[in-house]
Amino acid sequence: PKVSFAVAYGSAVVKQEGYAGSGMVDYIFAVDDAKQWHAENWKMNGFKHYSVVGALPPPLLSRVQAAGAGIYFNVPRLDSGEAKYAVMEMHRLSRELCSWENLYISGRMQKPLETLVPDERVQEAQQENLQHALHTALLLLPERFSTRDLHNAISGISYTGDPRMGAGEHPDKPKQIAAGQKAL
Repeated sequence: PKVSFAVAYGSAVVKQEGYAGSGMVDYIFAVDDAKQWHAENWKMNGFKHYSVVGALPPPLLSRVQAAGAGIYFNVPRLDSGEAKYAVMEMHRLSRELCSWENLYISGRMQKPLETLVPDERVQEAQQENLQHALHTALLLLPERFSTRDLHNAISGISYTGDPRMGAGEHPDKPKQIAAGQKAL
């Protein structure tokens, strides 16, 4: 189905120092109407893309998606490779990027990513998200710091308080993300 905005991110897209990556490509898809998008996607892919939750009628599935961070993740069964994608409505993505209601998607978008389907409204909100991340990182850093320290701080914002950091994620993941950047 059509997406209005899409990015790819994660270690399979942007290399991280000291980590070869899982091979799984992560995507964020922003859509205008989640109910319509899920209905079309279900017709096209069925259980190949959805868990049992995905078998819910699209109106109910879109209500499940609207709870919490406003996203629904799918991990499709593909013929080759691995991927997961988050589906989020455009208005909710733009609001999250500007307001940091939960820092879930906005935190992911503070890290290196590749834009696949651009959208001007999201690009503007993303600039605000990155400015918020810069300002937050500057408040967290000492008076003197390096560019690498700044990138580490920005990469680490969304991992602060993330329970995965103590159970499964490498404790140096934010540093690996920052160190893998060519700009450093």
